[in-house]
Amino acid sequence: MFLPSRLLAASAVALSLALSWGCSNEAPVGNGPDAGSSPVNPGSQCLAPKTECNGVCTDVTADKNHCGTCQTKCTGNGGFPATCYQSSCVSSCPAGTTPCNGTCVDLLNDPNSCGSCGNSCGANGSCINGTCSCGLGADKCNTNSCFDLMTSTRHCGNCATSCNNGATCQQGQCGCPAGSASCNGSCAFISADPNRCGPGCGATQQCADAQACVSGSCVCRSGLTACATGCVDTLSDPNNCGGCAGGAGQVCGVGQMCVNGSCTTGGSNLCTAPLSACGRSCVNLNTSPLHCGDCANQCGRDEVCVKPSNAGKAACRQFNAVADCAQCATDQACCPAATPGMLMCVEGATCPQ
Repeated sequence: MFLPSRLLAASAVALSLALSWGCSNEAPVGNGPDAGSSPVNPGSQCLAPKTECNGVCTDVTADKNHCGTCQTKCTGNGGFPATCYQSSCVSSCPAGTTPCNGTCVDLLNDPNSCGSCGNSCGANGSCINGTCSCGLGADKCNTNSCFDLMTSTRHCGNCATSCNNGATCQQGQCGCPAGSASCNGSCAFISADPNRCGPGCGATQQCADAQACVSGSCVCRSGLTACATGCVDTLSDPNNCGGCAGGAGQVCGVGQMCVNGSCTTGGSNLCTAPLSACGRSCVNLNTSPLHCGDCANQCGRDEVCVKPSNAGKAACRQFNAVADCAQCATDQACCPAATPGMLMCVEGATCPQ
């Protein structure tokens, strides 16, 4: 599924990873970094003034669940709803403002809550006496929000035309995004999508969980090697330690662990940070798609292993392939993909290490 919604640096990184593994989703004009969670440039963290809380870019100045700090949660008081205003939990809103979605807003002038809670006028719109006023090239389309008719997938070219099946609005025309192909009426990133990977629309396949789709072919993810038993980590697999069994590798004996590609006698104390013991393997739980966060947790084909930069253990995060960061939703990070030149939108605020 492709969600409607910086590339030289991202492409350079992607080349180095060539074998690595009330608003709706369609936002009004310019409804981006100031409207909740923000897309993240490859290699960067949350855009100011947001802070990463549990892997999501959060505005701690106005979030009732993360007020002032990620750990501070506001509670209601005497019938007044839980509200965060200017980084503090409050029991009432200042005169002229209204409690709205956990913070205090001026419904007459707030472009993100104009006339009613959550009604966004967009970055190019303004709120005047509770009514959105649209900028050049935008239209309300019988709503109190503003839509750019050149880029809005809900109102493309005119208010009556919407783009469907993964198509985006480009200069007022619906079409498949750059880097994707039109397959049976739907737009598909077949060169980088592990759910639909192939050289052409008629020759696609689902990659295995331990594989990545690279330039239209299912190959082992970065750090994994194709052996008879599948894609394995030869640095930690006791049955393919140092290489595939029967080739350059060996099968570790009883009482041995595979540590950095060598069969070593000893127990779990052989695994030193950042490695952890998983059976007879020493693995990095922060990065391994086979053991993400926990020894038994393997990421699915359309997931990557991500560790939040602030705290907490790694978790599998869903992603979708794209050609441009602008195609990522506001609650996704924009990261380099396995296919050179392609990107992926990753759930949360952090890219894989």
